[in-house]
Amino acid sequence: MAMSKEDEAQRKSIFAIKNKVGVALALKSLEKYDKGGSGNYVAEKYANPIKNPSDEEIRKEYGF
Repeated sequence: MAMSKEDEAQRKSIFAIKNKVGVALALKSLEKYDKGGSGNYVAEKYANPIKNPSDEEIRKEYGF
């Protein structure tokens, strides 16, 4: 599977940090940006519900 340029750049950056400071410090620095487990998924999901378009709206958008 081909990686996008952004994914490849991120992968190279992570390996560069790991090689420079070691695994433990690299993981600690990544944890700083991880928001794992924070927030309320259900509340966020339903705060702005996605409105399903009507048949008329779909036809208008696609020119039918």
